[in-house]
Amino acid sequence: MDSHVFLIRRDTATPWWFISLAFVGAAYVAAIALRLLAYLALCLRRLPMDDLRRRYGEWAVVTGPTSGIGRAMALELARRGLNLVLVGRDPAILREVSGKVRSLHGVKTKTVVFDLSLVSTPHGDEAMRRLREAVEGLDVGVVVNNAGVAKPGAVYLHEADVEAWVRMVRVNVSAVTEVTAAVLPGMVARGRGGAVVNIGSAASESIPSLPLYTMYAATKRYVAQFSRSLHVEYASKGIHVQCQAPFFVETRLMFRFEEAAGGVSLFTVTPDAYARAAVAWIGRGGALCTPGVRHQLLRRMATAVPESVHDWILLRLTTWNRKRCFSGSE
Repeated sequence: MDSHVFLIRRDTATPWWFISLAFVGAAYVAAIALRLLAYLALCLRRLPMDDLRRRYGEWAVVTGPTSGIGRAMALELARRGLNLVLVGRDPAILREVSGKVRSLHGVKTKTVVFDLSLVSTPHGDEAMRRLREAVEGLDVGVVVNNAGVAKPGAVYLHEADVEAWVRMVRVNVSAVTEVTAAVLPGMVARGRGGAVVNIGSAASESIPSLPLYTMYAATKRYVAQFSRSLHVEYASKGIHVQCQAPFFVETRLMFRFEEAAGGVSLFTVTPDAYARAAVAWIGRGGALCTPGVRHQLLRRMATAVPESVHDWILLRLTTWNRKRCFSGSE
């Protein structure tokens, strides 16, 4: 009888490989949970309102401040006491944003009319000269390269207009590079450090591909690598270069996939909510970060999915989005 019981126990014993896999899985989940808890603690940590101003300087440069993330970032930086140099292509909207910033937060503003799609052209060279003149002598401690272009999108590469590609590359790549290069010399000369924030995208950092939006994802990949390398290059000078890679934010650039993929809207945040998290993260994360607890959670979930599954899902989502765009329902 005892021998029979022993055999039953032996036959039903948990295999060693199953225990090993369970241990590895538990360790992985625990590591993710600890990182999320640390991230949450950092997000909830309250800093003095004037921390950025005291740490880096009195002025911030923001590109694309007339709508979406850029407008929200400008208002949040002003709320924290920074004066603003607003860089955009529409003079009327620049004046409106500038007036709102001054009336709400009592800070100083300057505006520079600059169509960033003209960077590396004669008109763009003139606008870049005006930007350099505008920041000359100012204690610029923060730069937010927010301006971005997502079109052409929902198209195959052979269908897209070449001039549209060129405009996208100028705004998403060349403008980020030239605006940063225009402000860095002053930061280095003043010797008190600074922060350069480049708005990237989860499209290049958290998912392996974005079919039908290939050029957009590729340009944002440049932003991430540009930021990483500059972060290492200028760290010894106290200049913190950071690429922030958000997921879904309620802006005109956001790819509206939530209708096709239920539940994505749970992770969508408003520009104001994103700006609060993004500004709080300046100087506190590494060269690449994803501000916001919901976006951070989505990033962890995305990295756990195999690339082949990502590719299969995203191709169907972008194809669906393409059909909707070309059907005129948008």
